This record gives sequence, C-alpha cells and structure tokens, in this order.
Amino acid sequence: MTPTTAQQLRDALMSFVSAEIETEQRGDRAACLTPLTYPNGDAVVVWVSTRDDGRIEVSDLGEGIGVFHGRQRPDQTTLAQFAQDIARGVDVEFAAGRMSARCAPSDLGETIWFVATASARIAEAVIFHRPRHRRRREFPDVVADEFLQRQVTFERNHRLAGASGHEHRATLYVPGTETLVEPIAGDDWNQATAAFVKFSDIANVNGNQMLAVIDDRAGPPEDDVFNLLSGANKTGVVRWTRRDEWWSHIDGARRTA
Repeated sequence: MTPTTAQQLRDALMSFVSAEIETEQRGDRAACLTPLTYPNGDAVVVWVSTRDDGRIEVSDLGEGIGVFHGRQRPDQTTLAQFAQDIARGVDVEFAAGRMSARCAPSDLGETIWFVATASARIAEAVIFHRPRHRRRREFPDVVADEFLQRQVTFERNHRLAGASGHEHRATLYVPGTETLVEPIAGDDWNQATAAFVKFSDIANVNGNQMLAVIDDRAGPPEDDVFNLLSGANKTGVVRWTRRDEWWSHIDGARRTA
C-alpha cells in the first residue's frame, strides 16, 4: 500500500531504516551498526551514551576519518572544511576528528542516522579526494549548468521542512515549480539512501515535487540504487542521459525574457 499520511510515511521509513540495524552494549556505551557503509565496505557504527544532564550523545568516535589511517589525505585545512560542510549539511558537529551530536531521548533515532550519514560522507571525502586541478567536476554542478543553459531559476541548499519537523536541504531547488532535485551518483548507495530518507520525509509537504537525477554517464545505474529511489513516495527517478524525457518536470520555471 502506498503511504498516504505522515504517520504511514514515518512508519514506512522507520521499517526501512531499522531492517539492518544491530545494537550491542559495550561498557557505558551502546554500539549501533547501521546499513550505511564506508568506501572500504565496513559498516558505519555510531556510539551512544547518556550524559549527566540526561541528554544523549551520539558519536562516530572518529571512525569516519580513522578507518583510512595511513592513507594520503587532503591537507588539514581542506579536510577540516570538508568535515564542517558535511556536518552542517546534516545538523551535526565536527570537532577533534569526530562527528557527533547531542539530543533529547525523543530525537535519538534521527540523530543516530544523521551522525552515521556524516561519518560515511567524510570517509568518502578522504578516500576520493584528489587535488583540485585533477578532480572531475561534481555531478550537482553538471546538473546546475544544464539549468543555467536552459535559463531556469534555481537555488542551492534550499531549506525544506519534512513531515517529521526536521529541516532538510535540497541540493538543487526550482522555486517556479517547487521541485526538489537531488543529483545521485549511479553507484553510490550511501548517497541514494540519504536521498531516500529526505524524499520520504518531505513527501506530501507543501506540494513539493521531488526528482532524483541518476548519473548514468559511465553506464547504467546500479539496480539497488535505482530501485530504492523508485520506492520513495511521489518521487520521479530519471537518468541524466535521458534528460529531454524529464525536462517537463521543471520547464515551467524557465525565466522570462
């Protein structure tokens, strides 16, 4: 059955997220193994402990960066900027090499997910970083260039509130048609999972349209990535190389001369 209410959406999302989560008590902390993974295939684990003031602390204990100990990394200034940008994007903090957040017990599930997401993303930034002049342009920039060429007004990192009350950031947003556009690498399970969570929470809020644009320039997207995003409520899933087939989603936002 297709979810039609905010509660059904939350239930469907929780069912998906919790399907592969495992927990284990280790001393005064609990370890939470998530379905997200680092680039080396290891599962992302976050650690949960209760502070004296009753608030919950969630941290990756530096594993997002430490899992690649000994590998060549970006310089410290660049790495810190990567980490701060990633942390802000999911409302967590980066300090002393750790992704962490503090929350009330009622917000624990959401906070675990955001810390795990940030940990996975900083690991990817470390492992895939190349000097600027040798890096391939990021896919969101490629999609943004298409908007510019077609004279469509758009915004980057537009804030949108989900049904849960959490504020998400749209990678690209077309205000003329209220369309949230998320460019997704065709083989990036972590990125697709993060987009699925965002789409599922924003569905049925304020009449927004949602569009996942899959990068298939190097070949067809992974079936798991495509199928996961296709299961998000009221979300269009399209391949980049077939953009003439999906441009009608946002063509109404074309600038007037």
